[in-house]
Amino acid sequence: MDELETLFGKTYDQQAEAAGDSFTTADIHPNRRLLAEVVFEPVVGGVRVTARDGQHHMLWGFVGSIGMMTQIHTPVAIYDTLRTLLSEELVKTRLPVADAPDIMQSAKDAIESLRDTLRRLERSLDVKKVEAATRDRAKAIASTVNDARRQIHLEISVPKG
Repeated sequence: MDELETLFGKTYDQQAEAAGDSFTTADIHPNRRLLAEVVFEPVVGGVRVTARDGQHHMLWGFVGSIGMMTQIHTPVAIYDTLRTLLSEELVKTRLPVADAPDIMQSAKDAIESLRDTLRRLERSLDVKKVEAATRDRAKAIASTVNDARRQIHLEISVPKG
């Protein structure tokens, strides 16, 4: 019996255990692996953990903190690269996939939503008296907005195709 036939139908963990060292050289249908990197980035109040594909596009991420160390589950953000890959897998398994929206309108809506968020952030810093809580909020906003700006810049400045 072929090794791949022996591994078919097993979970990913069972396949890895059964195949041993040779497992790194093959995908076993219907599983599909994606080479990725996990990046730990210090941010205010924790460490942002992201998974990125071979072109460093974000797949998923979350911010880890001391408080979540005892939790098994945590909210995870998923990004467009992962959404696209997941849609491909859903199509392969004949599961329903949401119809793609008008991409030009989606981009305009995303930009307007970002503008609205930035306006709200600016208003939250417009206070009569700056106190410790305002400084803490300003520090978190500066860090987060700078991080988002860098990420947006990286995503749209990388030559595609």
